Amino acid sequence: MLAFTDIGVGTVAPLSNSMWIFLEPLKRSIWVTTACFFILTGFVIWVVEHAVNENFQGSPAQQIGTVLWFSFSTLVYAHRQKLLTNLSRFVITIWMFVVLIITSPKFEFTHG
Repeated sequence: MLAFTDIGVGTVAPLSNSMWIFLEPLKRSIWVTTACFFILTGFVIWVVEHAVNENFQGSPAQQIGTVLWFSFSTLVYAHRQKLLTNLSRFVITIWMFVVLIITSPKFEFTHG
């Protein structure tokens, strides 16, 4: 009978006490650009859908919340508002491709 040692898989990594460590893989300019596109996409969808879709109507505070929630929820594919126009669907399709590129494991992460 032969003895063996199970080495297993391990990782050596420096410990960080920062709760914002998830922001480090991308440059600040990438985060700002993503946030701007996030808001721009929500605004464009609101402009296109506001006149024809009840989900994008209401008080100004409610409309701002809907715009931000819709943009965020498309990141996780959980939006509850139905899009009624083809232009909105086209904009969301482009936004989904941007999200897929950003979340791709082959995306080049750079430190700045």
